[in-house]
Amino acid sequence: MERIFIDSEFQDLIDTLQEHRNCGNFIQLKDDAIKLKKQAVHAKNEYAESIAHYFLAIYCLIRNEPTKTISHCNFIKEKYTKQPRKQSFYYLYATICNLAGTAYIHLNDRQTAVSQFLDGYYISVEHSFFDIRVNILNNLGSVFYELEDYQRAVEYFLKAYELVCKHLSEKRKLIAMLLVNLSSSHVRMKEFEQAKYWEKQYLDQFRDCEDIIITNSLLVNHILMGNITECDEQLSIEVHQFLDSLQTGWNDLYSLKIILEVITYCLKEKRMDLTKKSIELAEDKMKDCHNTIYQEQFTSAKIDFYQLIDDKDKLFEALLQYHEFIRKGKSEKREVEISGVLSRIDLENAKYGKKKVEIKNKELKRLSELDSFTGILNKVSFENKIQKRLNKKIKQQGVDVLLLVDIDNFKSINDTYGHAVGDQVIKEVAKQLQSVIRDSDYVGRIGGDEFCAFLLNVPNLEVLEEWIKHFIKKVQNISFDEVSRGMITVSIGAASTKEDTTSLELFKKADQEMYEAKRRAKNTYGIYWENKK
Repeated sequence: MERIFIDSEFQDLIDTLQEHRNCGNFIQLKDDAIKLKKQAVHAKNEYAESIAHYFLAIYCLIRNEPTKTISHCNFIKEKYTKQPRKQSFYYLYATICNLAGTAYIHLNDRQTAVSQFLDGYYISVEHSFFDIRVNILNNLGSVFYELEDYQRAVEYFLKAYELVCKHLSEKRKLIAMLLVNLSSSHVRMKEFEQAKYWEKQYLDQFRDCEDIIITNSLLVNHILMGNITECDEQLSIEVHQFLDSLQTGWNDLYSLKIILEVITYCLKEKRMDLTKKSIELAEDKMKDCHNTIYQEQFTSAKIDFYQLIDDKDKLFEALLQYHEFIRKGKSEKREVEISGVLSRIDLENAKYGKKKVEIKNKELKRLSELDSFTGILNKVSFENKIQKRLNKKIKQQGVDVLLLVDIDNFKSINDTYGHAVGDQVIKEVAKQLQSVIRDSDYVGRIGGDEFCAFLLNVPNLEVLEEWIKHFIKKVQNISFDEVSRGMITVSIGAASTKEDTTSLELFKKADQEMYEAKRRAKNTYGIYWENKK
């Protein structure tokens, strides 16, 4: 027997559990798994304890208790996140992902099932666990098979078959199962020649196989292909053989699916005796089935049967059951929709929260660029924006112009009227400067009573002079409290850019022009225009 899980301390008991599983001794499997769990907990061996939960998960799945199966798998996953990542634990983790995925299929949650399968698949790829990869690919094919998307099912079965032939040729049972799955998928697509091809591949290698699931699968394939409809007696023999083989055990979803297919076929052939026996068997198998889709399909088949044999009492009972399944299905659908809506709300809330953070960060960045006193750009931000503009070297019709603005006689204003009035003057000049620039231009404060502006794409010298004169006039019109019109004036220095102009050169030329204006008369301006002759 191949040793799947290795733990020297509890190896004998683990081997026994594996043997129980292979032989179908599930009651003994449960008892010995509980025994292993107790001993592992006492020895503080978390790996062996996780193996015990793995076998308990298998037992629960066989007992059609998928929720308990998932609970055991989640225990192992939690241990996995806390354990040092050893190769053995990686293998166990990939295995229980596959097992959990199967449990979620029993609960009709195929999306979560696929998520579990893929989680295990990526681990199996990373660590070259070919057996788990094959099993997961087969299960993904089974998901699409259940959804009646047989073309995609074939794609996954083929991938698994190619992988097992290349790396696991000794896994004869796995190869046999995949060959039958390929044949069954083609039967459902009514591609009977391809189905017969894969069945022949199976028979050539496994003619004496006694696996009841495989035997039944092939038998149902024959029934659905109509290979035996020419002989009515043979049909009865084949169907009875199939139903008798499933009398005990075999409550798994796959067995239920093929029973339902046989019921549908017998109804189509109007074989009431065979339909009745099939329904009685399915009735027993459905007792512990949590799959509402299969329950609904089965009840629908019963309605068709009771209509054909004119059993009004049974028909009424089946109709009530069908109504209940429809109602339950709508309720489950509504819960799924509600869950989807809640998930959408959570997603949108997360997006909104992220957006709020982004807006707040942008606002904080914007505020960090401003002079807190006047609300226009501070010196650092203003200089950064100029430098970025100069670095772009944009082709344009006009030129960019830097202006430095200095309030005339500001010390005298402070001394005469006090600092409160001086502060108000600074704010008013900043306000007027802000009011005359375009959205594309920049304005900032570079010192106590010194301001700056950067006008983009000025067409010519005349336009610049008109703009400066207009601004000077607006400053002269400032008045409030003790300050009357004409008391506040500014001196301005301007410098235009040329190719390869640096911000340092620009500030130096504008500064020279401003001080020259102050020296001449104040309340005036000076311009360094690169293109003037």
